[in-house]
Amino acid sequence: MKIYPYIIYYQIKEVVVRVIAIFHTSRNPEIWKRHSGDSDN
Repeated sequence: MKIYPYIIYYQIKEVVVRVIAIFHTSRNPEIWKRHSGDSDN
């Protein structure tokens, strides 16, 4: 079985799924906070 080399950050609120970021696992996942401008998620 192949490993999916990505991390997906998402939020689920009621019936809405919001994809916040998709990163390759070789990158630092904390970077999405800087790009999104939202450090609370």
